[in-house]
Order: sequence, then C-alpha cells, then structure tokens
Amino acid sequence: MANNMTPGARLLHAIALEVVTQKKDESIPALIRASGLDWKVVKRGLGYHGLAPFAYLSLKEYGDVLPPDILAILKATYYDALKQVLVFEEHFFAMASACAQQGILIIPFKGMALVEDLYTACPVRPSCDIDVLIHREDLDRVLAILEGLGFEKELTGLRESYWRTQYHIAVAKKGPGRRPLMVEAHWDIDYPRKGRLLLPEKFNRLRDLLVGERQIKVLSVEDTFFGLALHQRRFGQVLNLKDVCDMGRLLNKYRDAVDWDYVIHESQSARMRTTVYFALDQLKFFFNIQVPERVVAALAVPHFKKKMIRHFIERNTFPDNPDISIKERFLKAHFLLYDDIWEPAGYIMSIPIEQFAKVYDLDPYARKTRILYQWRVFYGIFRWLVNSFRKIFK
Repeated sequence: MANNMTPGARLLHAIALEVVTQKKDESIPALIRASGLDWKVVKRGLGYHGLAPFAYLSLKEYGDVLPPDILAILKATYYDALKQVLVFEEHFFAMASACAQQGILIIPFKGMALVEDLYTACPVRPSCDIDVLIHREDLDRVLAILEGLGFEKELTGLRESYWRTQYHIAVAKKGPGRRPLMVEAHWDIDYPRKGRLLLPEKFNRLRDLLVGERQIKVLSVEDTFFGLALHQRRFGQVLNLKDVCDMGRLLNKYRDAVDWDYVIHESQSARMRTTVYFALDQLKFFFNIQVPERVVAALAVPHFKKKMIRHFIERNTFPDNPDISIKERFLKAHFLLYDDIWEPAGYIMSIPIEQFAKVYDLDPYARKTRILYQWRVFYGIFRWLVNSFRKIFK
C-alpha cells in the first residue's frame, strides 16, 4: 500500500482487509484515534465501497472513541443487512420453487450467491436486489411467473425494447411502508458483444451449493470471478472495494481449485484480458493476493498499461478530494479496462441513447437529448472541457 494514504483511507483499507482475511487488523485502534481523521470522508467511503455493515463488526468495540452518530449508522446498516439476507432468501426460494414447477432453472447470481457461499459466518454483504441468471429463451415465462408472485416490471422510465437488447430486466414488488423488493432477471452477466459470446459454457459449468438443507446451483468459481471483474466496468462500480473483497474471499476459499487455464482461455477469447488484469492488480495491491505468474503473463497486458492501471488504482480508490464524482472516475477508467482503444471508442460511438442520457443526466427521450446524441462525440468533448475549466478556476 502507498505510504501517503490519509488516515481515513488507511482505516477503510484496514476494514476491507478484515473482510478478506477474516482476521482482526491490529492497526485499527491507532487509526481511529489518528489526528486528521475525517469521519465524514470515512462515512462517505464506507457507503461508496459497500463496507458499512462490516465496519460495524470492526469498530463496535471502540464505541467510546467513535462519533455516536457514526456508530448508530453502522449498527443500523449491519442489522438491515442481516434482515435483508433473510428476506432475499425467502423470496428467492419462492421464485425458484415456482419456476421449478414449470421446468425452469433460475440461479442466484452475485449478491445472494456470494452471501451463501462466501459470507456464511457474517452474512451482511449489502445488496440492492436479488439477481438471478436464466436462459434467454426462458425470459418471458420467468417474467410471467414473477408477475404471478406479485412483481411488476421496473423499467425506470425506459422502453422495454431497450432492456431486451441488454442483459437483464428488473421487476419490483411494492408494498405500503417499505421499499420495493427488486429482482433482476439476467440472461447474461454483461453487456452484449458484437459477434462474441461471453462465457458460452457458463450453464454447463454450474456447481452445487448447500444453503441450509437446500441444494442450489450457482456459477462456477471462475465464472463468478469473471462476473465480479466485469461488474467493475459498470457505471459507478469502477473502484468499488466490495467487489474486490468478494474476489479476495473467493480466491482465498477456492485457491487450490481455480481452473486458471479456463480463466486464461476466456479472458483471451472474450477480449477481457485487461479487465481481468485490473481485478488481479487490485487484489495484489490491497490484499497481497497473488495468482500464478503464468496467468499474468498470458494476459499479455503491455507494461505501460500496467503502470497506468496501478497509478489509477492508487490515485482514485481513496481520492484526496472526497467530492470527486463517480462519473469522472468512470470516464477515467473507461479506456483502461479494455484490451484496446477501439472497443471503448466503438462503445461510445454505438452507445444506446438511454445510456448516453444516464451519463449526462438527461431525459432519454426528449428532443434535446436526441439532438445531443447525434453529436455525442463533440458533446462529450465539450463537457470535458467545461469541467476542466471549472477545476482550473475553482
């Protein structure tokens, strides 16, 4: 780790270390008493990195030192996460049972699967929704089953035709006095690629996982790793330590069972070598988790790009300026996470208008947005210049 990290960054890192190693970090008592520790920045960092429930376990014994409001927030977040896991389990098994009656397999994906596999001793990994993976041809039948269970499509103001060109559709069960229960039905784990199938064998490589007295199917260790690595290419998730902690616990648990030849093959064939390297470098930098040298060599990431990736991770995971925007971090990383410059450039050129509108906080179907979308390359340059001048003269 970099020696010039702020006390707040060091505390966030120490909490993440405890999550991954499942051991007490002896530096925490000194860190929470360090001069210059800004609890507002720590609170914001815990929220962004998805570490707040774990922070309660790490910090609760130091309640006499912590600001009372911080401890109360962390405690509430911890118990909310515990309750959420129970709610998600109940609804997932209800969905799985209803689908099984019609011969449809649904697989817990990301949040719930990770909790049941990696966090059984402290099932407080936060999730916003229940992610399930299905075969594309089962989508309409699954949606009908979910609607029969009280869910409604949640299109967030976008056309359903747009969502069907992506990789998931969300549904929500709404009730009085509580936030909606969200389910995302995925038929793939990332945005579609032109002319390339992503992890085409994933449904043939499922493994069994025992949850209580029930046995469920989940993705293989390697495909789970790919899902976490690819998640960091999403808007807002580029440097989220929750995903890195997940990968750390995954590799620690299954270190001797990972099929690295499969990882290498899929990284090369799906052109996600740099994305995988980025994730592995995060694991090495934050948690000293090493993988076989032949894996890194096979990814064949150029030396200059490796240096750029490490510099980006060091400078932006815990930014000196806590107000740096998620959007800015995403745009900085966009050209770092792909194997060549043409794929992210092509993504910008062919970006759906709905995603363009999301990046720039526009109404996706307004006339103004349609005009700006036609000139999106120049508009992006213009917005970058405006933001740059604002920083200069701030």
